[in-house]
Amino acid sequence: MRATLSVLLVGWLTGCTEAALKTVNTAPTALITSHSDGSEVELGSELRLIGRVADDEHGPDALTASWYVNGTGACTDVEPLDDGTTVCETAVSEGSVEIILEATDPKNLSGKDTVRITVVVPEAPPENVPPSVSILSPIEGVEYDAGTPIELKG
Repeated sequence: MRATLSVLLVGWLTGCTEAALKTVNTAPTALITSHSDGSEVELGSELRLIGRVADDEHGPDALTASWYVNGTGACTDVEPLDDGTTVCETAVSEGSVEIILEATDPKNLSGKDTVRITVVVPEAPPENVPPSVSILSPIEGVEYDAGTPIELKG
């Protein structure tokens, strides 16, 4: 009985070592909130990208966010705000644009969100035509005495 108890006790102690415990690190998540997939935007000076990053095991202060536009780093290794929001302002050119937001945790796991937008040249404003005006009063050629009020109509 004593030998059986010793074997059970040794087996139980070796089964509960730290080597038997494993921690799981899930990948963080990224979500682009400023634009939806397939949206169309007008070409302008800069495009403002907004997104959120999160991770079950790490707070936003432990994550980094990176923005890529057509495969090129636009804003990389950005520290998100306390609520996980991340912002990037970047120039884009006309045409189809792929935007990727990537969140990376301290253990180098990452999660991504991708949207594709189309950047179009805005329509030209209508031709700048001067307004037409006409003076109805005072009538041309009529003389008025100094100090007399003159009603203007147009």
